[in-house]
Amino acid sequence: MGAANCTGRAGERRRFGLVDIEWTPNAYCKNCELCGLRLRRGRRHHCRSCGRLTCPSCSPRRRPLPQLGLGSHAAHRVCFRCDTKAVNLVDLETTLHSECVSLSRHTSLDAAVGICRTLQQASLHVKFNERLRDWVAARVSTIVVRDLVPVQHALLVRHASGRRVGSIVLDTMALLAACSILQIDQEPSVATLKAQCQNAQSLAIVQAGGLRAALHGDPRWIVVARSTDVVLQSHSSHDLSLLLILVVLRNGLVDAAFRLYNKGGVTCDVGEVAAAGHSALFNDLMHDLNQYSIEIEGVDDDVMNEIARFFWLVPKPNDMESATGWAANIYPDMLAKECALVVAAERYQIHMITKAIASMKRKWDEIVPMMNLLHPAAYWDVVKRVPGLDHLRQLADTDVDKNHVVDQIEGLFFQNGGDAAVINEANWGGDKLLPWASYHAQTRVVQLLVSIPGINVDVLGRGNVTALRRAWLRHLRLRGVYYVLDALIQAGANRTLAGMPLEDDSDDYTDEWDYECVSLSRHTSLDAAVGICRTLQQASLHVKFNERLRDWVAARVSTIVVRDLVPVQHALFVRHASGRRVGSIVLDTMALLAACSILQIDQEPSVATLKALCQNAQSLAIVQAGGLCAALHGDSRCLSSFMAKRGIRAQCRPRAATTRPAGVD
Repeated sequence: MGAANCTGRAGERRRFGLVDIEWTPNAYCKNCELCGLRLRRGRRHHCRSCGRLTCPSCSPRRRPLPQLGLGSHAAHRVCFRCDTKAVNLVDLETTLHSECVSLSRHTSLDAAVGICRTLQQASLHVKFNERLRDWVAARVSTIVVRDLVPVQHALLVRHASGRRVGSIVLDTMALLAACSILQIDQEPSVATLKAQCQNAQSLAIVQAGGLRAALHGDPRWIVVARSTDVVLQSHSSHDLSLLLILVVLRNGLVDAAFRLYNKGGVTCDVGEVAAAGHSALFNDLMHDLNQYSIEIEGVDDDVMNEIARFFWLVPKPNDMESATGWAANIYPDMLAKECALVVAAERYQIHMITKAIASMKRKWDEIVPMMNLLHPAAYWDVVKRVPGLDHLRQLADTDVDKNHVVDQIEGLFFQNGGDAAVINEANWGGDKLLPWASYHAQTRVVQLLVSIPGINVDVLGRGNVTALRRAWLRHLRLRGVYYVLDALIQAGANRTLAGMPLEDDSDDYTDEWDYECVSLSRHTSLDAAVGICRTLQQASLHVKFNERLRDWVAARVSTIVVRDLVPVQHALFVRHASGRRVGSIVLDTMALLAACSILQIDQEPSVATLKALCQNAQSLAIVQAGGLCAALHGDSRCLSSFMAKRGIRAQCRPRAATTRPAGVD
């Protein structure tokens, strides 16, 4: 009986164009999937909503399931879990069913707006959005959507290459509804949208001149308040509140928001998914206590807004790259604010914030000052997540002696300048720690060790050679030793003991671009940035050369220095920091400066200006949100074409023969 019902209902669902629900076969389940009670013949039921096999006690209710194509009036047996979910959605889902049927029969713009109005009534429930997306994807073909508004054809084509059909449909529908509400016959511009709405933050960000209403489901570009609290000024507050919902309906990322507030009256809404994913405390509040707001105690308005910005920029719980980008742009040189963030993060179990802030601490003088501002437990959480120590702990693995060395180094950070002799004489696999780390190009470890007061950078390791000598012997063969060499030299390592040429005679050690990088690390002027880019130009833009340059600059130039080079680039830097490596950000900014110098432009050029100055538009960097990324991520082909069009000849001097030092095999 159960199998027959399963087949019949599945066929009916497929006939409605819906995704089939997998029912648990009777033969594969002997116990109730909810309570575990032993099931007897004739005393088992399939939930018509989720397909679970349950006992009569766990499936006592019957509910209409129009969203599954099972009719709008007939009641069907559901388990108590699905019954709980359906209590507040049954009337809404009936309306949704009729709206979607109307949308599948008509290609009018009103139908698209109608279904979005239904979404507004749903308070942006996550599960509801998922089902709506699947429903629309099954009902509306891309051809129908394309024919709705011809101006959207280009947007549809751009999205179709890497996106699911359902997402494309919802993107386009949201745009169409927005155009209808604003009474715009064509794709609106940024100025038009800002003029129509006083609260520009509630609108989608325009990229490359076109409104991407969904923004690829990325909440980092949009600040969203709860739909019931938003009051917008335009044709009508209700219509523009709907526009806000159209912007955020994409992928259901901004769901029934989780609200954060402080005693100062600042409230910030973040997505439920992001809040629950980052904090076990927030997850328990929502799922166990059904509480969707919490007071963040002991934080001022700036810290409160920064915590909310973290949830917007880092929606995924394990996205360390985005978290590092967030940390790179918070409170430069404001240690008290960083410590306040760490305290709040540990109190509310948002450990990714602590990890991201600690990831930016590379040296002793960046870490120890936090000891006086943090509770010992919070300070310990920062110290153990410092990149150098964290990586050293991973290298130690299960070796007892190596872990003891790491424990001693960590103890120095609590002694505020203890005896560094434990590091100088530390045995690490039959070698001294600093020479071993230098030889194996452990950059983060070396940078941390040489910054500790009292460290002996000329300590003799295996073979009675110094750390600088060990690194120098490998600099021609192992990529990455350049950073180690720089850290040791900056710490005062003796070049004579290492057998290295002096700085004035170091052509055998480094190429011309090495000097330019050193110059850039010491100066923040525009000339220094342009100089290194001209050196890149003279190097014939070799791919490997670009890779080495990017890595070198990332180690030499701090993000603060790059930000100070040209203030107009601050916005571009912030946009890129969330999802890009620091090295790429640095080169983007530097290459922009070089391009401005070559084109004799005193400020950031516009798209029209660049196209007028260069016939081959493809040789220019891609314009994103009005900013030129001239580095093209180290792609030599485009910049070579640009140079050819501008009549710039790449004159590369022959590379001087490099004399290998004694001892290199």
